Amino acid sequence: MGVVTCEHERQVIAGQVTDLCFVFEAPQHGLPARSRLRIAWRWPFDWRPAHAQDPTAQLSIDGTDVDLPVAHVPRGAFDPWQHQLDIALKVPLHAGQVLQIRPGCGNGWRAPTMACDSVDFLIALWQPEDPRWNLVGVTSAPVVVPGDGVCAVAVAGGDAVVGEGVDVHLRVEDEWGNTTVLPAGPPVLLPSEAVEQLDLRLETQPDVALLRLRFLQPGLQRPNFDVPGVGRVAGNAIQVHAEPPALRLYFGDLHSGQSDVGCGAGSLTQHFRHARAAGLQFASQQANDHYITQARWASIRRDTAKAERPGEFVAVLGC
Repeated sequence: MGVVTCEHERQVIAGQVTDLCFVFEAPQHGLPARSRLRIAWRWPFDWRPAHAQDPTAQLSIDGTDVDLPVAHVPRGAFDPWQHQLDIALKVPLHAGQVLQIRPGCGNGWRAPTMACDSVDFLIALWQPEDPRWNLVGVTSAPVVVPGDGVCAVAVAGGDAVVGEGVDVHLRVEDEWGNTTVLPAGPPVLLPSEAVEQLDLRLETQPDVALLRLRFLQPGLQRPNFDVPGVGRVAGNAIQVHAEPPALRLYFGDLHSGQSDVGCGAGSLTQHFRHARAAGLQFASQQANDHYITQARWASIRRDTAKAERPGEFVAVLGC
């Protein structure tokens, strides 16, 4: 089927422009005219031209520019690699000839806005004498990392009791909502007669500050924090009770996204870590059951059980 690689930077900031070059070497028997080469990527990744008016891609064969039709298919048939570039080979490729595809025609491609360390491309080939698409290979891509922090989010459960410890999850986000590093030191609770800070713990992967608070009086409270390098952030409203209530409000999401279990990206473990960092008290994951084998179902059960944090976070088995 030939050999394909992708030349790229080691990492790129989410939403920034980067240069990619796909290099396809024709197989020993060559490829006839009317063959098609397809570059596909998973649906969470919004790779796109650096500018809306940029041509789709620049192509060359053995270093000489060629004019071959290139179609961008935003929702193709390779589920879950539904975004695609299709290159129509109007001319044959002889054994060992090298086809280079540069998305963006020298202006680069804008990287996905979702930070992820498991970005890749699937390359497939169709030939006139074979009705099937055949896999050439899966290539690596730059690791997409968060940008600088522009805001902060602080979340705790919706109910608390006077004198009881409460954990607030505070994280910093870049312009696309990716969790990023604390830019200039840990956050602190702003002085208030209604609440005091007991402890601070910093976690990574993703970065989050856990501030343990204690409320000193009942009522509807909204703690405020100073985040160095970002500014002031107000937490969510918390109903503080004088006595433990019969029922409490917790935040969670039973349809909270997709990992590589389904048509998303990243591991299920990363998925639950992100849910905890976001301040959820419970979460599940939504794949689509037609992706799931018996072996994968067993791994889902194991990873879900490992994500449980008694008294802090409930990982709900989902599919």
